[in-house]
Amino acid sequence: MPGTREAFLLPKVVFTTPYASGDCCTPDLPWGELPIQDILASSTRLSASDTLDVEFISRDDLTVNKG
Repeated sequence: MPGTREAFLLPKVVFTTPYASGDCCTPDLPWGELPIQDILASSTRLSASDTLDVEFISRDDLTVNKG
């Protein structure tokens, strides 16, 4: 399903803050050479509140992401 119309229709996480809003992409999209599953597997999840968890990726993974 990666790269298909159906992948774009999968549920996304939409966020809103006082300063920004947007949506988070799905790992089912085609990420090319970026090892997105490995990056997600090594991420750290923290609870920002009772209703919001935030995932952080490592500095090394962020550097690969910016590549």
